[in-house]
Amino acid sequence: MNTTKFLTVFILLSVQVWAQGEFTVTPEKPEAGKEITITYKPSSNVPAKIQAYEFRGVIQQALDISTKRTAGKYVATIKPDTSATFVYFQMTAGGALDNNKGDGYTIELYRNGKPRKNANIAKAYFYQYFGEEVGVSSDKEKALASYKKELDLYPENESVRLSILQLEMSLDAEKGKQLVNEEITRKRSLGLNKEDDYNHLSRLYSFLKDKEQIDNLTLEKKEKFPNGMWAAQEEVNKFSAEQDLDKKMSMLKVLEENAKTDPRYARYKDNKVYLRSEIVRTLTSAKKWDEVEKYLNELELTPDKIQEGESREILGRMYNSLAWNMYEDGKNLDLAEKLAKVATEDQMAKITQAEGKSENVLKPLKDSYSMYADTYAAVLLKAGKYQQGFDIAKVSVLDYSGGNYPDYNGIYAQLAEKVLKQEEYIPQLEKFVVNGKSNELIKEILQRNYKGAESFDVYYSKLGEQAKTKMKEDLLKKIENKPAPKFALSNLDGSQVSLDELKGKTVVVDFWATWCGPCIASFPGMKMAQDKFKDDPNVKFAFINSWESSKEVKKDVAEFIKKGAYPFDVLFDLDNKVIESYGVSGIPTKFIVDKNGAVRFTSIGFSGSAEKLVDEISLMIDLVK
Repeated sequence: MNTTKFLTVFILLSVQVWAQGEFTVTPEKPEAGKEITITYKPSSNVPAKIQAYEFRGVIQQALDISTKRTAGKYVATIKPDTSATFVYFQMTAGGALDNNKGDGYTIELYRNGKPRKNANIAKAYFYQYFGEEVGVSSDKEKALASYKKELDLYPENESVRLSILQLEMSLDAEKGKQLVNEEITRKRSLGLNKEDDYNHLSRLYSFLKDKEQIDNLTLEKKEKFPNGMWAAQEEVNKFSAEQDLDKKMSMLKVLEENAKTDPRYARYKDNKVYLRSEIVRTLTSAKKWDEVEKYLNELELTPDKIQEGESREILGRMYNSLAWNMYEDGKNLDLAEKLAKVATEDQMAKITQAEGKSENVLKPLKDSYSMYADTYAAVLLKAGKYQQGFDIAKVSVLDYSGGNYPDYNGIYAQLAEKVLKQEEYIPQLEKFVVNGKSNELIKEILQRNYKGAESFDVYYSKLGEQAKTKMKEDLLKKIENKPAPKFALSNLDGSQVSLDELKGKTVVVDFWATWCGPCIASFPGMKMAQDKFKDDPNVKFAFINSWESSKEVKKDVAEFIKKGAYPFDVLFDLDNKVIESYGVSGIPTKFIVDKNGAVRFTSIGFSGSAEKLVDEISLMIDLVK
């Protein structure tokens, strides 16, 4: 499976928020690597479920949790990893999220009587990005308070100052600029004695968009530290950009030799897979499938050489990507099968090892298995090994992913048609359609095998109506009513478009970027949705381009839109202030704004089905018009 087709975060629970429950933690100052007991009592006598997540640095991980119910209370124990700094919980009471009045349920982990270094950075990340998963809206003020607490506890952590100032700028531009200038004065008064001092100062000037100062600092840094970290990074960048494989292999040998003795390359010393995977990326880009196995062996990117740990995980992702690209190209399927098998079996081994742990630990493992198994099944399908492919796809789709991904379901459907009797697989395909998890492949298989008395169009339309009814029921649970942040942005023609001038219309606001795989995958569906409402003067689509990093955003976006022949009104959020004001944590994210200027629906990600996307957008528009 191509991982760019899906956004990883979807909130599947009702958006209804339960009243605050009682929550206690023992010991008072919990520590990483030691057992922690929490007690949770819902505000009403309803069934509850607790899931836990920890931060290791700024990386979020599911945490195993053991829970029992006693006298109306839920008592749970966790044991965070020794490297963990912060824990947060997802509390579900009576089927709805309990978000603790918007604060969430969280624990800072301690060492020597005070919160560990980076605990409050993780807490800031929670309030900015990860809280949405557990019903806590993105809150910059709370994130800012957490960063400030971290700086109070660990004033030597200079990077926290930058995070604070970046948030201050987004909350109040004028105040933020003043604070940035004060920090520039402070930093210069201390002297620029280290390379990091120049990097810090350059970041400050980037907040002010002062390119001249940044360029001057870069030149001065290079003169003062000719062999600094910047020089090493430039060598790595040159290696990554090189497309000639012979040259790239020579550069790799130099970098790996440097990593043995030069501290500037220390991060690569025990992580050879990172650099060597760049060779594989170049092979993939050039579609040199006949050379892949030779290079994998020469680079020792094989299961017998890389047997465990993070490097093995990288190997699995690499093998899956290679196999999927070979499948799409229809080349070297024998090797694609071999690579996909390794990735899939590795992931199943992890699931087996985790047996007995809580579901929130098992779920991400099962999700990864489903992705790898989808690739494996697709390769087997193309290779004509139908029964073997079906056995893999069945576990992936019916046991682990719950039939929630249309693309996975499409591979399953093609294999099922090959190995099962109609009465064995047609009901499951119909279920995919009714649940809104179908695609064109499934529709074609149903049509090819249809034997009913009425026309296929009538039959399929009835399934579609059931899907819409179910979708409408789900959407009504998610309807909201909050003021939409205003914007006034330039479009591709240079004209300004504002939300104020669109008042009285229903506006579909779609945040996207040219590098975002799920965004691009959703565009055919968004084009279909826009076409459906093209004659309705009371519906407007606004495609807001954000989070771009190129030097010529407008030019690059214009070329992208022209190449794709997308008939969209693209607006430029060049400073990312609009996407921040909407609290977006991942793209694509769509907002349905009603005629009164209120956000009524939020839709995150893309399921993989253009047909479903059109139905969802249409229903949301109809519900608020």
